[in-house]
Amino acid sequence: MYTTIIHPIRKMFCLSMNEYAVLDCIFRLSCAQEWCTAPKYKIAKELDLSKRTIIAIYKTLEEKKLIELQKKTYHDTAVK
Repeated sequence: MYTTIIHPIRKMFCLSMNEYAVLDCIFRLSCAQEWCTAPKYKIAKELDLSKRTIIAIYKTLEEKKLIELQKKTYHDTAVK
């Protein structure tokens, strides 16, 4: 997996590099089926981050309304 970072967009949303990478990962994984069904630990492993960091980033992204969590299944998607 790779991430192309568009810094003006990253800065516009006040995202750290890790937050941007996680958001990009969620977006790419949700494109095919609308929701990203990858577990947080797999995203953490792919990006070399701890699961705890991923959970904190998810919370930040949800607060900024950049992702939404599907409450029934806890799958997530990047808001399009």
